[in-house]
Amino acid sequence: MGGALPRPGVSRGIWRAATVLVVVFLGGGGLVGCATPAGRVFPAVEPALEWPGPPHPARIRYVGEISSAADLKPRRSGWQNFIEGIAGRKPSPRMESPLDVTLADGERLYVADPAAGCIHMFDLVRREYKRLGEEAGISSPISVAWGANGLFVVDGDRQDILHIDADGVLVARIGQGQLTRPTGVCVVPLDASIVVADAGSHQIVRFSAAGELLGRIGSRGWAAGQFNFPIAVECDEEGRLYVCDSLNFRVQILTLEGAVLGTIGSLGNRPGDLSLPKGVALDSDGQIYLVDAHFENVQIFDREGRILLPFGNEGGGPGEFWLPAGIHIDSGDRIWVADSYNHRVQLFEYLPAPEVESGLGEIPLEGVPPSQGR
Repeated sequence: MGGALPRPGVSRGIWRAATVLVVVFLGGGGLVGCATPAGRVFPAVEPALEWPGPPHPARIRYVGEISSAADLKPRRSGWQNFIEGIAGRKPSPRMESPLDVTLADGERLYVADPAAGCIHMFDLVRREYKRLGEEAGISSPISVAWGANGLFVVDGDRQDILHIDADGVLVARIGQGQLTRPTGVCVVPLDASIVVADAGSHQIVRFSAAGELLGRIGSRGWAAGQFNFPIAVECDEEGRLYVCDSLNFRVQILTLEGAVLGTIGSLGNRPGDLSLPKGVALDSDGQIYLVDAHFENVQIFDREGRILLPFGNEGGGPGEFWLPAGIHIDSGDRIWVADSYNHRVQLFEYLPAPEVESGLGEIPLEGVPPSQGR
């Protein structure tokens, strides 16, 4: 009997059964517990990871991370991964060294990744991924900002700003012949003008939405209103600029015309000090978030420059960073951080205080470990 072939009917039956199993394990059968609900990219984290720790009320909560197109798909069981491995499914595109991040219309995440030579677009609602940049001539994107007119991109291989639409089609080039080494970009909500941190000229340069040069701020130096390799810039709803004045180890707050309103930070190794500021963003309460690539954390300040709360530390786990860079806070107070050498974007959320309060409030720093450089 060992050399006998199975009867055709039995063979077909076994094949049908095997096919059904494969379909079920790949998600076609909708097994309970095998998939994350549609539209929910970040599963709940248990136990919660929050800052500050007890007994103080939590104001920052870790939500999750995204590192590849596979993170947009429903979570799969071990059997599903095994079957896909046998089938030889190609790995999903992954981030290599993300430097900046922005969110469009609350649903499309754009990540500048110069090591990958592209902008990763993750549609968090439709769960779709698209690689952008090649058609527009983008090869080394280092900063991105979304405005009403589309996406604005700083490319490390170029000396202008590329304006592309949501799908990566080139709309315009801004600042040709007027920029030396652009490193950061933001869009002013008041008038849709484009503000560029130009590290090569140690200036902040502003263009109209149509690309017309509107003005320049600063020169190289250490005085108020001067810069030493400004690397990133952000703008609030009232037109104030927040500039990462990187090698002056501070953030300067200015008007659009260049008047200095204040500074945050100085060189040091204590909470509130800075070592290598790389990104700046603001939440709905006007609090200022600074990413420090040397301290491997995010520090939160009030508008007067007082440190309120640091979160994160060096490492590769949830809430830990390895050379973090760009940061973006969306309209829902979700905090997106480009965690460069961990090849991912991490997501946090700001938990506002009760209605009787505003902002983080007074959180004692006792017990909060100081920033530690490597």
